[in-house]
Amino acid sequence: GRVQVEVLQALLAERFGLDASFGPLLSVYQEQPRGTARAQFEMGQFPNPHQAAIGLRVEPAAAGAGLVYESRVSPGYLNPSFQAAVRDGVTKGCQRGNYGWEVTDIRVVFEYAVYSSVTSTPADFRRLAPYVLGVALHRAGTRLLEPFCAFELDVPDVCAGRALFDLKQMRADVQDIRAQGENTLITGKAPEQRARDYPMELMAYTQGRGAFFTRPLGYEPYAGPPAYAPTLPKVPDKMMYLFLRGEEGPDASE
Repeated sequence: GRVQVEVLQALLAERFGLDASFGPLLSVYQEQPRGTARAQFEMGQFPNPHQAAIGLRVEPAAAGAGLVYESRVSPGYLNPSFQAAVRDGVTKGCQRGNYGWEVTDIRVVFEYAVYSSVTSTPADFRRLAPYVLGVALHRAGTRLLEPFCAFELDVPDVCAGRALFDLKQMRADVQDIRAQGENTLITGKAPEQRARDYPMELMAYTQGRGAFFTRPLGYEPYAGPPAYAPTLPKVPDKMMYLFLRGEEGPDASE
């Protein structure tokens, strides 16, 4: 929160003589597939420069599953080093979804492969797999997940109405309200981004008599406008861009 940033600034100045400044605090989102989709890059077909062909299917997995990977390509056809390279590439590809955030709760099925016994290397499969995964995710679509926190809000009774209004504004889910002497204790969950700066506002309107405690609660569906990762390139990758534009053949529908 803002208070912790001010403490860090003071420590950097005191201990190291550094005049540091911080940009706005950002929440780290996640993505999960909306539906099922498939993508396939053929060897020797524009715009694929690699000596490999890969077909992947993506679909949603259970909440909390992370990445679930399955290969249906026979190890008798594609040896373990090539198989491992595809999995490595898929794992790397899951680090950046349609909005630039890590993809989770996803099932990826490796369904198709072609290689050349003369020219193909595991590196070809490792480098190609993230592109195939990216196209499949583009077709399936992804939904954003945002970090939530559990909270306890302790306010004087005279401030309870204001507190409940604030919680509604931050899209909090109030789960319990109870009286504690002359105070009201409110518990529930709220988006971390909305709750982050609330302690300072609370201190102001309760004259220091309120308290707001939070703890991480995991991720839940995000309901706001699209939130792109700050590291997402502004210019799309050329190879994937050409593929999505339909340069790979008549099957392109995106």
